[in-house]
Amino acid sequence: GVIKIDHFSEHTSRLTEDALAEFDAHSVDGRPLTGIVLDLRSNSGGSMIQAAETADLLVKSGVIVETAGRDGEPVPNLLQRLQAHPAEGALREPDVPIVVLQNQRSASASEIVAGALRELERATIIGTTSFGKGTVQKLYTLRGGSERVRLKLTVAEYQLTGGIPVHDEGLEPDLTLRR
Repeated sequence: GVIKIDHFSEHTSRLTEDALAEFDAHSVDGRPLTGIVLDLRSNSGGSMIQAAETADLLVKSGVIVETAGRDGEPVPNLLQRLQAHPAEGALREPDVPIVVLQNQRSASASEIVAGALRELERATIIGTTSFGKGTVQKLYTLRGGSERVRLKLTVAEYQLTGGIPVHDEGLEPDLTLRR
């Protein structure tokens, strides 16, 4: 089964779960699911929460992502750790091999998914080194005057299981593809 995700929005985890359900329905027709290709090439990111929820569909347990502010301190009103949850249904955590495709334009939330799946021993990453945008932004609304002004500030970095950083480094693939 192939799942292509070009960004992480408020519907990504639900749409991924729908794709897994479709794969499961095909197995009823005599074509069992033998593996999943998760294509995150040129995925520039999006919602950290949706990325974690998407990864959670494919892992049984473990820390998906952690956040740390300045000097490693927690950031107020920001989740510090997103943990995988036990399966809630037969469609979650399919017991098949997973391959993640990434390239140099895969960043942020896509790096959370790829990195979590690899670090939790659920996937092999194929492609080139990802972009390396391991930061978390929060949106602030400034009030005053006649118009609202919205400001997006970087407030934290995210790290994979065991404190593995992604920012400025990117994720090295397990198998590098060349032109």
